[in-house]
Amino acid sequence: MKKPRSFARSLLWTLLTFEGVSLLFALGWFFTILERSYRDEYLQHLHANQTRLRLEMRERLSSLTERVRTVSTDNGVRVNLMLGLSHRIDEIIATRYGPRHGMHVFVQEAQSGRIHPVGPGMNRPTLCEGVPMENFFALGARPTPFFCGTRTLLVATVPVKRQDELLGTVLGVYVFQEDGAFRRELETIGAGRIVRPYKAGFVDVCNGTSVEGDFVIPAELMKLPWWDVRGHGGRYVMAPLEDGRVLSVVYPLTVLQRKRAGLVSTLSVIVLVVLAGTLLVARIIIRRVCSPLDLLVREAGQLASAQEPRFIKTCVGYQEIQALAASFNRVLKSFWDLQGRIRQSAQRQVDASERRYRVLVETSPAGILTVDETGVILFANKAVCDITGYGSDELVSVPFLSLLSDVRLGERERLWNEIKSGRVASREFRLSNKAGREIWVELYAGPMMEEDRPARLLCMVDVTARKVTELERERLAIAIEQVPEAVFIADRKWTIQYVNAAFERMFGWKRAEVLGQPLDVLRSDAIDTQVYDQIRQTLSSGRPWKGMIPTRTRQGKSIEGEASATPIFDREGRIVNYVYIQRDVSRERELERQIRQSQKLQAIGTLAGGIAHDFNNILTAIMGNAQLALMYAKGDERVRERMERIFKGCERARDMIRQILTFSRREERAFGPFRLTEVVSEALELLRATLPATVQIQREFQVTEDLIRGDPTQIHQVIMNLGTNAAHALEGRVGVLRVKCREIASTGRGEPPHADLQPGRYVCLSVEDNGVGMDRHVLERVFDPFFTTKPRGQGTGLGLSVVHGIVTGHGGALAIESRPGEGTTVRVYLPLAQEAEEAARERSQAMPVNRMKVLGVDDEELVREMLREMLELEGHEASVVGSAEEVIEAAQGGGCTGLDVLLVDQTMPGMTGVELVKRLREMGVRAPAVICTGNTACLPKSRLEDLGIADVLQKPFTREDLLA
Repeated sequence: MKKPRSFARSLLWTLLTFEGVSLLFALGWFFTILERSYRDEYLQHLHANQTRLRLEMRERLSSLTERVRTVSTDNGVRVNLMLGLSHRIDEIIATRYGPRHGMHVFVQEAQSGRIHPVGPGMNRPTLCEGVPMENFFALGARPTPFFCGTRTLLVATVPVKRQDELLGTVLGVYVFQEDGAFRRELETIGAGRIVRPYKAGFVDVCNGTSVEGDFVIPAELMKLPWWDVRGHGGRYVMAPLEDGRVLSVVYPLTVLQRKRAGLVSTLSVIVLVVLAGTLLVARIIIRRVCSPLDLLVREAGQLASAQEPRFIKTCVGYQEIQALAASFNRVLKSFWDLQGRIRQSAQRQVDASERRYRVLVETSPAGILTVDETGVILFANKAVCDITGYGSDELVSVPFLSLLSDVRLGERERLWNEIKSGRVASREFRLSNKAGREIWVELYAGPMMEEDRPARLLCMVDVTARKVTELERERLAIAIEQVPEAVFIADRKWTIQYVNAAFERMFGWKRAEVLGQPLDVLRSDAIDTQVYDQIRQTLSSGRPWKGMIPTRTRQGKSIEGEASATPIFDREGRIVNYVYIQRDVSRERELERQIRQSQKLQAIGTLAGGIAHDFNNILTAIMGNAQLALMYAKGDERVRERMERIFKGCERARDMIRQILTFSRREERAFGPFRLTEVVSEALELLRATLPATVQIQREFQVTEDLIRGDPTQIHQVIMNLGTNAAHALEGRVGVLRVKCREIASTGRGEPPHADLQPGRYVCLSVEDNGVGMDRHVLERVFDPFFTTKPRGQGTGLGLSVVHGIVTGHGGALAIESRPGEGTTVRVYLPLAQEAEEAARERSQAMPVNRMKVLGVDDEELVREMLREMLELEGHEASVVGSAEEVIEAAQGGGCTGLDVLLVDQTMPGMTGVELVKRLREMGVRAPAVICTGNTACLPKSRLEDLGIADVLQKPFTREDLLA
């Protein structure tokens, strides 16, 4: 018979073999699953951050585009571009569209190419060294990336137009490295780094630093072996930030590497602990089991020495068990029979009770768990596992409070004390499941006994769906409260049930005042009742309505709004409420009216320019004949005096017509020296004839020198506008209009009398009235184009804006002081001319010239007669014809031989003056030519020089101009 093996040695090797093989397969499988889940979790986190960065980037692109379009549609920018007020453009950009979050806005004038902002305090960033800033204005409206070294820019441009006329271009620039808020957002969410290709590697667009290492795409990450996943200067995961763009976001694999290392360390510790425990158990079994067995064998042998063992021949396989079975067989036979019967009965009862308990607990939809006095979980049913995502073996022996994610450490202790004391019957908490998702649960607690020890029974119910619904409703309510449109809801009886904050601002009603009121409280008297009835019929039929409708505010004011109304249905399809959304468009309608007024003024200016051009021919004949009459009436002083008045009136008319041509953009005015007090006196005489007798005009001139350089007609217009405004401020009452002139000096240091004046001497022209005055709000806007305090249809709002443009164009400044009920004072500061003496206004009356042969052509008969007579009185041989065809016929017949001067009218039927000169040059006529025209802007200087045209004589002209 084979010798039996030792029980202790067999037990030791069996335990070690089983534990080694089990650990090898279990831990290997567990490591593979967790390591792959770590990669999935890492990619999910990468995708979430990538999506968030895309949203952040799109928001900045939208902000840049919207900011550029807002500037292009800003009426202040458009009007100042039309008027050429550069400093106003700088002020608007500085105050409204200054740099923000790395975004800069610039405006380029279409005609001059000037780029704003300019001047002190208007810092312009260097977008790219070596690249002129003008090059950026050629890009389109869609934000375009622009790379310069390590700097990354987004550039967008939008044209500023008035109808089809290009006024300028708006440039928007977004500089990544200047957007501190965007960099802080990246650091806060840990969203990696945004890079773009640069040279042989990549560069961080937010700080300009280079990023080096190996880069893999997310799809390749899952294919890498686990030992090849490394970070800290090794591998990075790279994902494109936007489709079709060069910007990408990179994430280091540090987090994944750290988790994998932690997993390896944990599994290693588990292996060591299990092996050590196995050795310890084996040692205990050997010492605690085998030794007592030997003792029992000896005692059993003594008890059974009188009888022969029944199982002496039983082959169990172990000598200790064989000896024990042989010794106790007879003694234990009857005992085991009795014990077997008792055990069977008890086991049936326990099994039935446990089945009932298991069915009750495991099928319960609520999570049930028990914890001991320290809060450690003793048991958790299936519902708890489903809620938390952990298995029951993972939850047992874990502190329950560690599952609560929104409870701090100190608050957890207070909560557990309340649970132990029985003061917590029901409470809501937020816990994190195994996947990291937060779940809302409602907790119930009660006392119980667990194996004769005090414990607590906890019941939790998943209320995440209910909390999500509540949060969605809360977000919807916040969104409705914060929208700029007025939102109000009425029931089926047209009673107001809800209004948002924008409704209170738009209509002036407090929420408590308007709730429960009928919808008719918003009805405006400006619309027929039938319109409201039609709207209600449309909504009652279940159809939405949208359109323009006036409504009434709490103060009774009617406002025009763009509204939409929609019925709200319940689940059965019945109408339960009506929701209204209204946007106030009163401001937009006012802007449209102002634009129409501006276009009307533009059309009037164009028409006036055409009429003024025709008047030049009439004035030419009148002025020329007036000078001829003066030459004939040398002995009659009364005739001379009246003819001089006619001539002076013609000069004033000539200046007014030139101003009209300037206004219609046909002619640029030239500045010259003149006496300010003379222009002021002439304007006051005209004002006296136009103002009512209730207005008394007082003048006070305290100047020793009033010679200034500028356009007297424009200064005349300034005085007329200021005087008319002052008379209107008196509102028909008896009042005084004071006009003063005095000399002042300015240091140019931002000190009185005006902070904007340059150093030098000035003449101060002040216009004072004792009318109604203005408050601060009106004073801040008096120079804005189209702003007026007069009723609609009685003012254009351009008077003071034009005055401001004229004064600043003369190098001066304007200041206004006013108080309600005390009157208004307007001070105009104009610089004195540098000439020591006033330039001669008239040329010499007698200019000695040689006798010349002159041929003139003009389609106006009065001009031809005046021109012929004036040249003949000066001793010249003059021939004046009425058409270009006559000149060509004369040239063909030899009539231009020996010709000294050719006087040609520019505007004639069939052929212009320049075309006639060109034709004569082709025919061999080389006599000097002088073009006569009322519009010098249409004659380019280069073209005149090519045709040999000596000079241009502007109509209307005087005798001195002709002989010069």
